[in-house]
Amino acid sequence: MKLKNQLSSYILGILFILISISCSDDDLCTGDPELYWNEVSTIIYTPRLNIQDTIETSKGVLVYTLYDCKGQGDFLLYDKSGSEVIMKGYYKNSLEVLRRHVQLENWMTGAVTIELEEYYEGIQDGVWEYYQNGELINTVNYGELISTVN
Repeated sequence: MKLKNQLSSYILGILFILISISCSDDDLCTGDPELYWNEVSTIIYTPRLNIQDTIETSKGVLVYTLYDCKGQGDFLLYDKSGSEVIMKGYYKNSLEVLRRHVQLENWMTGAVTIELEEYYEGIQDGVWEYYQNGELINTVNYGELISTVN
């Protein structure tokens, strides 16, 4: 009976360790400054890495895959209906943590404070494509900073 209890405790310990490892936050950008993408005026809070994610923005439906908490990732923006591509491209990492002043209002008291917010802003890289009504209208090579208009 004693051996059976020890074996059960041992198995439960191994299961606990395996579950802890599989549920780690390694694929979340927790503790990092948020990520800002200027092209869609959108802040991504605690993004997940290596997973395609979708959010609605004021400019349309953004589908992205983030590879690094500093901004490296693939970017695909659809119109608000989600049916036609507006732009697509790739970001490389922000060079450093950026800072800006933000005004925060206390919803209970109405008091406004100004705080310093830190964030990363991915840098456009490679060839970006811009579409209108499903037609490619412009490409910009940010890797070479050469623009071509169709």
